[in-house]
Amino acid sequence: MSNSPDLHEKTPVTGSQAASFYSGRNRGTDEWAIRPRRSGLVNLFKDLWDYRGIFGFIAARALMASNRRLLGAAWLVIRPAITAIVAVQVVGKVLGISTGAVPLVLFIMVGLALWWLVAAGLRYGTRAVTKGRDLIRRVNFPRVMLLLGAFAPTLVEFAVVFAAALATFGYFTYTGAYVPAPDWHVFAILPVLLLVMALVLALSCVTSVLNNIATDTALTVNYGVSFLLVATPVAYPLDALPKDWQWAFLLNPLTPAFEVWRWALLGTPLPPWWSIAAGVLLTTILLAGSLIFFLRWEQTILDRS
Repeated sequence: MSNSPDLHEKTPVTGSQAASFYSGRNRGTDEWAIRPRRSGLVNLFKDLWDYRGIFGFIAARALMASNRRLLGAAWLVIRPAITAIVAVQVVGKVLGISTGAVPLVLFIMVGLALWWLVAAGLRYGTRAVTKGRDLIRRVNFPRVMLLLGAFAPTLVEFAVVFAAALATFGYFTYTGAYVPAPDWHVFAILPVLLLVMALVLALSCVTSVLNNIATDTALTVNYGVSFLLVATPVAYPLDALPKDWQWAFLLNPLTPAFEVWRWALLGTPLPPWWSIAAGVLLTTILLAGSLIFFLRWEQTILDRS
């Protein structure tokens, strides 16, 4: 008989060993078994599928926790409204940047919608593991699910801002101030959303671990997001930058994503194809590396929370 444990048989473990195991139902039976964690990215995806039933609970839990604030759901409107007003004043009146044929308000609202996916995703993702400590202590499941569950409130906030952008788009279309010709490239927003969500997940894998070590990481991330807002053409066109500096901004994987996003919705020019390919490649590398980092620290830090 082999000395290796049968993954489909009950295996007794001590409390100190429990952090290295997952619990799950045996196939074809009503019994539950304790199974060793499986290492590697491929096995991570298998574990996420096996424990998909827990995801709905984690997502609902994150969504309910996001509304436990002084003004509750009102922040869904207040925060992006203030950001949009400030951006319009700074870009239009202070800096005097032109957005070409696209009205400034529409240009900013469309960019702000995608930006909210980044800002809210990092805000919730960074705190996901810290806020899920009680769940980590009680239930064995892939801890990455906490980061994926953080997309529930993120997507709700994104939907609110995107709806406001569509309302702004409808207003300018109705008044005839700006009517872009409809085209198939509107469907490009779907791969852009997936790319941005992958990048947010990659960054959250790192910031969530750091926030579990030092709780002031969340505050540092807020400052980093503010810097990233300036370093990404969210409220200004890429053409507003000096030609000699545009290539450096295009190395930011968010830059081609925002340029393609506006091309799909507003018909603005596409960025260079090399920047799109570089953005996809860099995001893929960051996602794989950050997941490995998260799994590496999962047992030594996260499971000891």
